[in-house]
Amino acid sequence: MKLVLIFHAHQPVGNPPETIEPIVERCYAPLIHVLDSNPGLRVAFHISGPLLDYLERHHPELMTLLAAMTRRNQIEILGGGLSEPILGVLSRRDRLMQIHAMNERIKTLFGIQPRGMWLAERAWFPDLPRDIVDAGMEYLILDDFHAMAAGIPSTGVGRLWWTEYEGRRLKILFGSKRLRYLIPFRPWGDIEKYLQEKHRHKKVQILCYADDAEKFGAWPGTDEWVYRQGWLNHFIQGLLTMGHSLTLTLPREVIDHHPPHAMIYIPSTTYDEMQTWTIHPKRLKKLPFRFHPDRVGGRGRGLVRGGDWRAFLHRYPESYQMYARMMAISSKLDHQQLSMFEKKRFLEAQCNDAYWHGVFAGVYAPHLVRAVYERLLEVGLKIWPPPVLHKTHWLSTGQALHGMTHHWDVVIDITHGGEWVEWHRLNP
Repeated sequence: MKLVLIFHAHQPVGNPPETIEPIVERCYAPLIHVLDSNPGLRVAFHISGPLLDYLERHHPELMTLLAAMTRRNQIEILGGGLSEPILGVLSRRDRLMQIHAMNERIKTLFGIQPRGMWLAERAWFPDLPRDIVDAGMEYLILDDFHAMAAGIPSTGVGRLWWTEYEGRRLKILFGSKRLRYLIPFRPWGDIEKYLQEKHRHKKVQILCYADDAEKFGAWPGTDEWVYRQGWLNHFIQGLLTMGHSLTLTLPREVIDHHPPHAMIYIPSTTYDEMQTWTIHPKRLKKLPFRFHPDRVGGRGRGLVRGGDWRAFLHRYPESYQMYARMMAISSKLDHQQLSMFEKKRFLEAQCNDAYWHGVFAGVYAPHLVRAVYERLLEVGLKIWPPPVLHKTHWLSTGQALHGMTHHWDVVIDITHGGEWVEWHRLNP
């Protein structure tokens, strides 16, 4: 049986150094050093664009180690959208620009062209294969819940599959939710038992762990458990002593040596926890049972689902206002007129964290919202030279009036009595 380990590391646009630096010290740095000292532990890494920028600027020594491990074929660097956007809600042009920009960043830093990619929040939309493949990607990482939603039985998750849109074929690896809850929270013995159980099941060819690197030191209490109490060392030694029953494999090696089992079509969905988060708490309380998609067992698992990511745009008017402004700018933007810096600033305004609510960041975090608006206002000046006054559909509740001078940017709700809903002071 092949085991694929994938770590996803991300920090939102707008997170200050005083927030990121302790996470580097407790999580990223020790994890990278442990990997470097254990060349037999082969893993894939996805590091978002904002975090790559921070590490390159403040911790070049960690970037040097990652590059060295990449050259010796110990780690594989995955691509994605540069600023960790929800790709499915962007225009086709912006999707391609996000992926191409990330590919160029990885090529500059590590000297390679990524073949596979990480999808932010695993927010899947059926038309994504067209743009992902057109951007040069061969495969994508999703959750086993996506597989269940497509009608794949649990025994089929341990195989490689493919899907398509408009004839573009994309290979899919499914990560195991069970492994996400075992690693790094349970002792090695519990993990070994699960791995042996899967190894005995002949239909399971590939087992994939794909989750946040921040669980290895940044989550509360995990730095003590993972490093000082020795969990990570026990985990590594356990994996390396399992012998022929388990082979640590990079995702690209799975793609090269395992033909896809069959074709599937995956409906719009994401990981099961997020499907619960998209539903308003008042609606959840009215249900006669506790809604949790993953607790539907047997053959029904994956067929009962909540909302997809777009429900956050309906749930939070503030999110929709940012999103609508961003899409309006995108539709009018001539990227040939932008400098490289301005293009990057616009892509950063599409970073997902400020548009919804997560556990550690979201629309409730003013510094993240401010970072998005700073970038949108900068680029907006390029397409709406002040003074300007025009009607928009930037509010989920109705029409708005957008006005801009050299000093102010305002949005007024003209459907509900002229309420001022946004008021931004521009740089003097």
